Order: sequence, then C-alpha cells, then structure tokens
Amino acid sequence: MDPKNEFARGMVEALTQMPERTLDVLPYLTDPPPDMPLEPADERTGRLLQRKLPELRLDNIEFSDVVEYFKDVSGCDILPIWPAIERGGLKRNEKVSVRLYNVKFSKALTIVLDSISSPTCHLTYVIDDGIIVIGPRSDLIPRRAVSKFYDIRDLLTPQSDAALPVVVPSEVLPPAASAATTKPATQPDAIAVDGGVQSPTEAEVVKDLIALIRETVDPGSWKEEGGDFATIRSLFGQLVIRQTPEGHRDIERLLASLRSRRYLQVSTEVRILRCQEKTMEAVLAKWEKPAPKSKDPRSDPPWSGVPRSPSVPAGILLSVAQAAELQQSLTRLNPAMVAALPRVLCYSGQLATVSNKKVVTTVQDYRMIQEAAGGRRYEPVSNDVSSGYSLKLRAHGDPDDKYVGILAECVVDKLRGIDRIAWPGRPEGSNLVVDRPTIDSTRLESHFGIPTDQVLLMGGMPSPETLAGALDPPPADTQRVYFLISARTVQTPGAAR
Repeated sequence: MDPKNEFARGMVEALTQMPERTLDVLPYLTDPPPDMPLEPADERTGRLLQRKLPELRLDNIEFSDVVEYFKDVSGCDILPIWPAIERGGLKRNEKVSVRLYNVKFSKALTIVLDSISSPTCHLTYVIDDGIIVIGPRSDLIPRRAVSKFYDIRDLLTPQSDAALPVVVPSEVLPPAASAATTKPATQPDAIAVDGGVQSPTEAEVVKDLIALIRETVDPGSWKEEGGDFATIRSLFGQLVIRQTPEGHRDIERLLASLRSRRYLQVSTEVRILRCQEKTMEAVLAKWEKPAPKSKDPRSDPPWSGVPRSPSVPAGILLSVAQAAELQQSLTRLNPAMVAALPRVLCYSGQLATVSNKKVVTTVQDYRMIQEAAGGRRYEPVSNDVSSGYSLKLRAHGDPDDKYVGILAECVVDKLRGIDRIAWPGRPEGSNLVVDRPTIDSTRLESHFGIPTDQVLLMGGMPSPETLAGALDPPPADTQRVYFLISARTVQTPGAAR
C-alpha cells in the first residue's frame, strides 16, 4: 500500500476498528420475511437501506455518534473515511440536528450527510462489497466509475411510416368544382405541412438519447455539463459511457423502458363527420361541451399570423357512449354525414397518413438537356397538387394501456383552378407553358392525450366544397369537417424484451 495514500490508509484504519455485527438483529426496523433468499452483499445492504425508520430524532449529536447509532439501528456495516472527510474541512464532532418520521434509512442517511456537507466537501455514500462507505463525493464517486458499451442500433432503426389512401363514397366527399382563383399555391405557409410530424434522422435520435441520459442519470456527474467524471460518446451505433455501477444500472433500466415502448403498437380508428357548425354545437350542448373549430382561411387565413382564440378548443374528449350518440344523431339527419375509415395499426411513434385526395399532375418547370449533337431540348418538371382530406397521426402507446399520446395533423385542401402561363425561362420562339395552381387550404395540428375509455373529437375545418376566396365572407351554413379518433395500445411480443 502506498504510505502517501490517505484514502486507502483511512479505510484500513476504519476496518481494523470495526466490530463484528450480525445482520439479523434489527431492533428498530421491521424484520425481513423468513423466506428471503440469500443475496450478494451489495444487494442485501441495498435492501436494508430501503427499510423504514419509524422515527429519527437527533438533537445536536456529534456526527461520529450518529454513525454509530446508524450502525446499531440498521445492522449495516458503515465505514466513514475520516482522513478524506477531515481533509475536506469537516470534523468528527460536527453537530447534527434532524427530526424525521417514517423515512427510509437511505433517505435518512442522505439527509444527515447533506446537513453537515459544505460547499467544498459534499458527503455521500456508496455500497462496496456490502459496506456503506461514507466520504467526499469527489473521492468516492470517480474512483468507482467504469466504462461500458451499449448497443443502441435497434433504437436507431427507423420504422417506415404507413400511408393509407382511403376511398370514401363520392356522396360523402363530393368533387371540388372549379371557381375563381384566390390564393396562389406558391405561398408555402398556406399549405405547408409542419415538420413536427416528420421522422427524426438517426443523428437526431442519438442526440436526443444522449441528452435524455444526461438529464435523468446523475445529472451532476457529466463532464459535458460541468460534472467531474462521467462521459458519454456515440460510435457506430454504440454508446460508450463512463459511469458508476449505480449509474449504469439506471441507464440499463432507461434503455429497457425505451425498448419496451418502441415495440408497442397502437390501434387507431377514425371517423369523418361532416355537418354544419350549428348542428355540431346543438348535439354537444347537451353535454355542455364546446364544438372544436380550426381557423377559417376566409376570416383568419393561416398565412395572416392571427393566433387561435384561447376559447376555441382544437379538440375535446367524449366518452364512448357520447361518441356513439353523436354519430347516431348525425346519421339520422343524413347518413352521408358519417364515414368510417379503415382501422390503422402502427408501431408506437410511427407516422400513419389517412387521406382521400384527388391528385392532379401539373407542369411546374422545365429542365434543359444538352444533346450530344449540340442541340438543346427541354423536359417538363412535374408537380402533383391535391384536393381533399388528409389526416396524419403519430401515436405513442402506454405499456399500461391507460392512454395514448397523439400528434395529429388535419389538412383540408381545395384546388380552385389552374392557370396556364408562359414559362418565364422559355427560349425565344418557343411556346412552353407552366401551370400555376390555386389552392385553398386549412390545417390543424395539435398534441392530445386520449384515455383509453374516451374518444377525441377534433377538427372543425371548412370542408373542401365550402372553401371560398379569402375575401369572401364565410356563409352561415358552412359545412365543417370533424375527426372522431379512438386509440388503444396493443402489446406485442417485442415489447417484453
């Protein structure tokens, strides 16, 4: 042993002075079950730390006496490293005053150590071969840190998103009629799909996972965050992490929880409801619920920057019975008001798109091709524009099947017309033309938590056939589109890994 190593010399000194103790004598603690199996020393001590003290009353007691008291009431071997503690500026006779009731021994020990710690010497404890070792954090923790590799390639593999085109009867979704142009589709904010529902890249997943580990596992230990010993690096689908054994156990539990959620599936059922706003309000009034409503592109165009009124909900929750009664009420008025879409079954976090859109291919631009003989020709660059409904859902399941978290995006588009104009870049003497479509669009995106015994009603957007010019006043009998969404978590064999 190095004679200059005060830490090791202190451990030897304390060990030689430690009296023998039995672990089955616990005068102030509830006795363990007689059939408790024999466990490794660290696990056995960990269990003792979880047992409760009915009362702890310390009034101006010296720290060394408190340690001896804890030895007696817990049956644990406790080893303070006095040379390291005193080097940090703390003495054996530091006074402790604590009063606690019905508290775990581990919590009581932590509170006592925190009460006498100083800014330059923060006391903590670790379990080493069944012995509770007390000392400065800067001495105990870094010495126990080890590096481990974690294979996270299965968490990085993207799950392909499901696009489900849906054919709905024409009487439910009538075709859009041509009308005067209003807003050109070249203004992207009017029809752009928000990036929040796009699948993250592998680099983004790794970055988020590292941030999650740093935030949840001993946050003060990471060097990148100002800590003193813990590090984490990403390398070819592996995480190389230096942490304490306790930290590694927390990391393993965290990754196991993430994997269990990844392999969950979510079953989602969607129904499209079309009716006048006053009809929806009349049905919901009996339950004292407001009708959800999105921004109307005629009164509050989505590109105008006008915020949603706080009093207008993006969606409301109904009981299963209320949702059934709502559908029955609308069906009695007109069977075409309710359309059921196919059930969607996706992995938790996977994006599903359900749509009913008429797609028209237009000529957006031209690409010049240089031929070998020296001539030039121009190939058209096509672009698809659509009109109709689309609903994007990214659902996150709950292993306990109590709720489903959903990021939902509803889009209603109407192609109002296509202007054919001369291509600005056409060569002299040619008659190349391009198409400039005009689209009215309204979009609603929001996060929802849906309990498994309830149904989400969201939407309230004008239907495509009632969308009009941005300067036209909205008619009083505007037909609106609502989405009735129910979701359940489905356990899969992979979720039990």
